[in-house]
Amino acid sequence: MSYYASYRDPVDGSERVTAPHAFSSREDAEGWLAAERRLVESGSWVHPRERLERARREREAVEARAVSFGEFAERWLVRKVRDDKVKPRTRATYRHLLDRHLLPVFGGTPVRDITPDMVASWYESLAGTPGARAGAYGLLKRVLASACEPPGPLLEFNPCRIRGGATLRSAERPVVGPVAVAAVAGRMPAEYRLAVSLAFWLSLRLGEVLALRRRDIDLERGWRMSRTRCRTPRRTGSSIRRRRPRPVSATSPFPGR
Repeated sequence: MSYYASYRDPVDGSERVTAPHAFSSREDAEGWLAAERRLVESGSWVHPRERLERARREREAVEARAVSFGEFAERWLVRKVRDDKVKPRTRATYRHLLDRHLLPVFGGTPVRDITPDMVASWYESLAGTPGARAGAYGLLKRVLASACEPPGPLLEFNPCRIRGGATLRSAERPVVGPVAVAAVAGRMPAEYRLAVSLAFWLSLRLGEVLALRRRDIDLERGWRMSRTRCRTPRRTGSSIRRRRPRPVSATSPFPGR
């Protein structure tokens, strides 16, 4: 047999306040009513529904505090790939930055315990690799920004507070002249010499050079038309991905034409 307990709302009497669960004995039901009566008499009574909600939020807060950065970052990456349809190259870059620079330092740290001082100290430790530092910091900032979003944010604010931390500031690179390029091309294997010359004289990127085909070259008109681009995965470098051509083809004149 189950026993149920309820009483009239002590604030305005507009409703009956019912116990959140049934009791297995009359003594337990009466004990709950006695405890509620003591709360009313002491002036600390709050509706049981609100007490349950408060207890739920506190429980979630405790669980959230235990979520490590590594666990949260892995979930973030899965959602990013699924919802934003991240391209394979971008996904590989995120994976590399997490494994190389973020997880070894922050992986086991609860997200709520990451502070601006921790981030600043880690950032300074990567001063010798400015490119990797900028990329890793940008990723860390994006991951922790999602930890600030509702519902149930893990952070009140993003601890990544370094102004321009994701920007790579590098000195202007020296420009190689035609003589040096000719010397480099001359020392390359025969099958790669033309690629070196094309990259220099037509200001092509590696992907554009790799994408060139015979049909892209018009010796009569002297124009190169790049319809596709190729990309090589950063970590493996063992395969080439061809992307779909863009609506508008880029054209470049041959030198001397």
